[in-house]
Amino acid sequence: ELGDNGGGAENEFAELEHEDVVEVPCVVDSNGAHPVHVGALPEAVRPLVMQMKDYERQTVRAALSGDRQQAVTALARNPLVPSTEVAESLVRGALPLRT
Repeated sequence: ELGDNGGGAENEFAELEHEDVVEVPCVVDSNGAHPVHVGALPEAVRPLVMQMKDYERQTVRAALSGDRQQAVTALARNPLVPSTEVAESLVRGALPLRT
């Protein structure tokens, strides 16, 4: 049994969007990987998972648009980033200003 990343269309979590990717356990045989049913998201982790998915979606939008403020907003949604100020500093360090 291994872990597999599956898109929203294949996942069983109603809270997630079609484009979301989640890692679920799977069984691998000669016909490929087959996701194992794991049930609904437990209430204890649902808020964190939804926050992370929001962060991931916003990060993709920021990357596609090239908008620095969107990048700051996205990074500030990450639960490991304690404030918008820290997000601004991280973006400033990672993305030099365009000239």
